[in-house]
Amino acid sequence: MGRYLVEDLSTEGAVLTGNALVPRRRPVRIQLPVPGCETLSLRARVVRQQQDAWERVALAVVFQHLPPTAEDAIQDAVVAALEMAERRERAAILVVEDSGELSRRIADDLHTLGMRVFVAPTALDAIRLLDEPRLDIGAVAIDAELGDCGAMELLGFLQDWYPQVRRVLVRSGIASMLAVLPQASGMADVVVNRPWQRQTLAAALAVGPGPDGPD
Repeated sequence: MGRYLVEDLSTEGAVLTGNALVPRRRPVRIQLPVPGCETLSLRARVVRQQQDAWERVALAVVFQHLPPTAEDAIQDAVVAALEMAERRERAAILVVEDSGELSRRIADDLHTLGMRVFVAPTALDAIRLLDEPRLDIGAVAIDAELGDCGAMELLGFLQDWYPQVRRVLVRSGIASMLAVLPQASGMADVVVNRPWQRQTLAAALAVGPGPDGPD
């Protein structure tokens, strides 16, 4: 069948999106990666499919003879996904930048999208805010040209002490060569270049990993 993205999942079946049509009502075997357990190998039947003008395919599949262990794993995955979605909606963004210009731009863009934003002019201020559990900070945007301890040092600190927080480095042309290093070493989850599109910035700051689809 190829690789598909899981758009909706339950113990009854799933909605998948990909690029290949399959014969309707033909039995298929789905390899479904589930966090916290081995990949599930599930028997299913395609009951509906649709292809749009860009040749993207949506499949509705119904699982057949689902083992109890697989049912439990899917239920756990659905609950975890709901909890992650709830956290994404309420998690705040922390912007660390010492000139004020970048933080104002990011804050304005994210406020427009309904996100909560806090600003820290120094790394020490950022650490103090991160230590406040009531703020529920899910991602940190760091200016590549940050002064005091510097962007690299702050990225390393976050990686060691706050691994659950998404680390985003924002760079300009001046710092472009320097800012490649932390992403290559895994210190930053993503690097965003200035100028940015508002939706691109929001996607980069999204909390948590994206979903994996079955083969």
